[in-house]
Amino acid sequence: MNYNLSKEIIAKITSIYRAITYINKVRLQNEKYQGNQLPFITRIHDNPGISQEELSILLKIDRTTTSKAIKKLEDQGAVIRKRPCDDKRVWQLYVSDELLNDYQDIIDYLRYLYSITNCLTKEEMEVLYMLLNKVEKEASIMWSRFSD
Repeated sequence: MNYNLSKEIIAKITSIYRAITYINKVRLQNEKYQGNQLPFITRIHDNPGISQEELSILLKIDRTTTSKAIKKLEDQGAVIRKRPCDDKRVWQLYVSDELLNDYQDIIDYLRYLYSITNCLTKEEMEVLYMLLNKVEKEASIMWSRFSD
């Protein structure tokens, strides 16, 4: 393993993350939903009935943070928790009708954010996606060691 190159790659990923976080903070400061809520919103929207546990694993976020985020979204009227008939121990998460009314604005904002990759060709994007998937799998393995 080339330590210096690995260090530089992680530094680039961290820099991209910080830039996106800052863009979210500035662009969404007067909006109903904040940037740190968007991953929760989009994953619940795309996976109706997902449990908090499944959501935590999907997002690689600890259970406490997920619980707090869901509670805040619930208080805002964006997310609804329901208990399934067959398992009373689990809460299933759904987006509310109120959030569905705002969802196109969220998608429009995310499209703007996703334009960060416009500098890449289709082939470059496919290679980057494949390589990031490999790195994400390794990060997931490492994350699972610490997540309990």
